[in-house]
This record gives sequence, C-alpha cells and structure tokens, in this order.
Amino acid sequence: MKDKVKFLENVSDAALREAEFRYKKLLSVLDKIDDPDFWICRNCKQPIQEGKLMVMPESVLCVHCAF
Repeated sequence: MKDKVKFLENVSDAALREAEFRYKKLLSVLDKIDDPDFWICRNCKQPIQEGKLMVMPESVLCVHCAF
C-alpha cells in the first residue's frame, strides 16, 4: 500500500510541475501577444497557423519550419 501511495504522490508531483511549467510559458506568451511579430514564424516569416497557436501558443515556428 505504501508503494501505491508513493507512486500516486510522484505522479501528482510530476503533473503539478508540468502544469506550473505550462503556466509560466502561457504568462510569457501573454507578455508578447501584442507584439506585431507574435504570429510570424521566426524562420520563414510567414504567419504561424492558428491551429498550432491554439495548441502551442508559445510557438515561434510555423508547422512547416518546425519539422
């Protein structure tokens, strides 16, 4: 039983760390959202696809340049 509790604590800690990391990235995005280059790919200078920004708002590369 102790192993199960420890496992669940580790999973919860990992989930919390991931949520905190994602939250910090989103705060960073909010600081940049009014920047005219926010939607522009750093590599090809084309607009970043809206779908990608919905899933990964911190993206700086379009779908084509990311791969």
